[in-house]
Amino acid sequence: MADQLEHAEREKYRAMWAFDSYRERSPGLRFLADALKKLSPVPASSIVDLGCGTGRVSAELQRLGFDVTGVDIADNACTEFTGPFVTASLWHLPDDLGKFQYGFCADVLEHIPTERVAQTMASIADHAGTVYFQIANFVCHEGDKIGEHLHLTVKPIKWWRDMLSEKWIVEHAEAAPKHHVFVCKSRAF
Repeated sequence: MADQLEHAEREKYRAMWAFDSYRERSPGLRFLADALKKLSPVPASSIVDLGCGTGRVSAELQRLGFDVTGVDIADNACTEFTGPFVTASLWHLPDDLGKFQYGFCADVLEHIPTERVAQTMASIADHAGTVYFQIANFVCHEGDKIGEHLHLTVKPIKWWRDMLSEKWIVEHAEAAPKHHVFVCKSRAF
């Protein structure tokens, strides 16, 4: 059952996905080649695209032969992927979502309210074995269109590593001027 914060975040992103300009860019698509290199999944592997947005990455993963499910908090986000799509917050993934060998989560975690990050880490760890996380570390002004902040959790790499380490084995971590990248194995999977 969705709480008030989840409902507010869902409505915020429903409003954002109504803007064509918000749909134009796909930060995750820019990181897909790096993710595939670091994860090395074989075709037919199961992958959950966490915070899939328009579904551009999900569609590309499907085209490459992976068994993909997209997940996003906003039911109007995913318009470019015809495979399985689940509307859910990442901190409250449904039990029946299933388990996936891999997860892809790019330009998403910084959108999670800080007070829900630990819950998000636990929820994802229950559903994905090894995950590629790309986390932006800058303030985003796209939300100005609706009077909202989008990047709610902008933290240094050490903060994210500490947070991830509670539920994940961090196999790779790197910092760049505008983002952090982690590859993690779930401790719960």
